[in-house]
Amino acid sequence: MPEKSKPRTRRRMKIGRIRIGLNGLVQIILILFLAAMVNSFAFKHFKRWDFSRDQKYALSDKTKRFLETLKGKMRITVFFSPNTPISADVQNLLTEYQYAAKGKIDVEQIDPERNLSRAKELFDKYKVVTDESLLVLDYDGRNKTVKASEMADIDQSGMSFGEGPRVAAFKGEQAVTGAMIDLVEGKKKTLGYVTGHKEPTLSAPTSPIS
Repeated sequence: MPEKSKPRTRRRMKIGRIRIGLNGLVQIILILFLAAMVNSFAFKHFKRWDFSRDQKYALSDKTKRFLETLKGKMRITVFFSPNTPISADVQNLLTEYQYAAKGKIDVEQIDPERNLSRAKELFDKYKVVTDESLLVLDYDGRNKTVKASEMADIDQSGMSFGEGPRVAAFKGEQAVTGAMIDLVEGKKKTLGYVTGHKEPTLSAPTSPIS
């Protein structure tokens, strides 16, 4: 190869490497740009879907309207042991509350059996005197508890046959939203009941929030 052609060849090779590097850089920039656009679009148009069989975690319009009226932060502390039959139901339900409240609800999960010191600290703060799994709702200096027994009907008929307790009906939204309303309004829930006018009995199921 002539001496003069060698520098030209090296220059061409160098230019080729530069072009390849620039092409790679442009491709990386385009990929990052597209990823940012997709994330931005997904954030602006994000929507949660409840694919559970009966949509038991989907909040009612009444609950959503109430959450929109919250002016301050509400804190929910969950004192549930893992073997509580409705632990997963409650966790999924509270996730929907957090999403619908748009940052106005904070949730702390505490296992009283594992985090004894934290559980005792909050039990003393909120004056909790029961061993039952429960939620503590805290808003504007006031607090209210919602027990697990208020959030579900548990069927224990199979326990004599070696079966575990079964959740017959999950009523978490009714219990939690009712407690929230009472807490925000600064009221204690009272029940007035008058008989003699063909009312249903107290043992009759209540209608769900709609």
